[in-house]
Amino acid sequence: MEIKPRQSINLVGDLAIIQGGTWSKLAFVVNGDQRAGTARGQIRDALREDGGQLIAEFTFAPALYDALEGSTTFFPTLSPQQTSAMPSTRYQGQGTLSDKTAYLFDLEISTANGTLKTFPGFVQVIGEVTD
Repeated sequence: MEIKPRQSINLVGDLAIIQGGTWSKLAFVVNGDQRAGTARGQIRDALREDGGQLIAEFTFAPALYDALEGSTTFFPTLSPQQTSAMPSTRYQGQGTLSDKTAYLFDLEISTANGTLKTFPGFVQVIGEVTD
């Protein structure tokens, strides 16, 4: 799934994080050659300004520049160790998404021209059954 600056997407259903698995289901696409930019992304249990506790930080695979499209793609990922440490969310595919039932995330790319951010989205974490 692709997301661009100033957009929001919810990581639920097919995009949900599964405890114990590698997560790499999103591509953050920005205009221009931004490979020198610094990518960051976090998952919290509430907005930072509301005292949200950090649940996980995304790592990023090397960015790819597409000269034909004139855009750079960043790939946020979470390792099995990271997803195993994340408590499952109350939201499990039914009901209302809120910061009471799911986590929040956003992504940002800092470049020489400024910072490009997504709007916050919700995150569903599906718990493990088999260990």
